Amino acid sequence: MTAQVQVIHPDDHVWTLTRRFAPWKRVVQPMNIASGEYDRYRAVRTDPRRTPSEWRQERREQRKAKDREIRGWEWLYLAPLLLVAGLAGQVLEAVVAGLQLLVWLVLVPFALLEMLAQLLCGLVLGALRLTGAARSRLDVVCRVPGDRIVSLTVLTVRGSGAAGQLATALSGHLWQAQRPFDPYQDPVVVALLARAGTHVVRHDSVWQTVSSPSVPAS
Repeated sequence: MTAQVQVIHPDDHVWTLTRRFAPWKRVVQPMNIASGEYDRYRAVRTDPRRTPSEWRQERREQRKAKDREIRGWEWLYLAPLLLVAGLAGQVLEAVVAGLQLLVWLVLVPFALLEMLAQLLCGLVLGALRLTGAARSRLDVVCRVPGDRIVSLTVLTVRGSGAAGQLATALSGHLWQAQRPFDPYQDPVVVALLARAGTHVVRHDSVWQTVSSPSVPAS
């Protein structure tokens, strides 16, 4: 339900220009919420915290490293304790997996309802955009390896065709300029946005040097 244009820089920064069909991104994420890795749509200024899966993997590696350090007679009294700890760990992981499955089953109906609401709202807005009665939304997002967002800009422009033309123009500039997207200080970007009658709804970037309006994505 989106139209995307991608620009990949040599430094592995991937810029994606997305014309949004629905007026908001999905909030209910059964798979992500159940696994404890909720996908937040925002720029991250520092290295992200470890995800629960990464933490569990690190704990397993630490236990393996500790086991390798145990030698000789130490196994005589540590083996039973390690066996109990291992079994307890397996039981705990099974309980966590069961709870994750339960959360997923509870959230799936709500996710389906949200998808239906997005479809209905998108269809209505799509018709209004074709007539110029509603503004189209264009998201300019930059991701680095690890799928971390380092720049997020939400733009609105009147009409569906104008949004497509703006996405094409901005993607060409991003490829030629090879620098961060700045809707306030880059003169080329400012000119392109002004020519299309664009509103900057939200701009957040790790490279941001001046304050700018920050309105939650609708």
